[in-house]
Amino acid sequence: MQREKIYTLQELIKEKLNKKGVPNKNIYENHSGIYVWGVKSKNKYYPMYVGMAKNITERLFQHVTGFFGGIYPIPDYETITNTKRNISELKKIAEKGNQLPEGLLYYPIGDFGVFDGKQFENQDSSKIRKTIQKVKESMFFAWVDVPNYSTELGKQLEGNLAHHIGCQKLIGTRYKKSDGKMNLIQPLIKLEFQ
Repeated sequence: MQREKIYTLQELIKEKLNKKGVPNKNIYENHSGIYVWGVKSKNKYYPMYVGMAKNITERLFQHVTGFFGGIYPIPDYETITNTKRNISELKKIAEKGNQLPEGLLYYPIGDFGVFDGKQFENQDSSKIRKTIQKVKESMFFAWVDVPNYSTELGKQLEGNLAHHIGCQKLIGTRYKKSDGKMNLIQPLIKLEFQ
């Protein structure tokens, strides 16, 4: 990992994370590669999302605002920090019925393109607010810069990391099948995700 550090949300804000990148001696530094974000609880990392981007800091900015704004499913905090969590199964149940399964506080209806913020605002907001606050306080972000990054390489490495973690544990979807090559993402694997 070019950056040997795992960031909290507060640290990224302190470093002036924004859509342009991370400031580095008055020059914005963009990172292309693979990233993961989730929560840290009792010194263990529980990933919620694995992704790839040509500009990781911009993409992380989008994830933070999207998660706190209702674009993604929101499991309760106990589910997020359960090593045996199966977010994929919870999402399948939510898609089939009119009621959310235990462990899932919110599930967005429709695609991003047809997202209706009113549906998010009308949920039992006290539980969602408490979970979002806990996630905010315990969020972590980590990434590896990938030399000669390309979208195809990014998709493969993203899939490798997601499968290593367990795709069922993540709120994201559409991960490419793993080819087992972990050398470029080895610094992330060393974090021993739960």
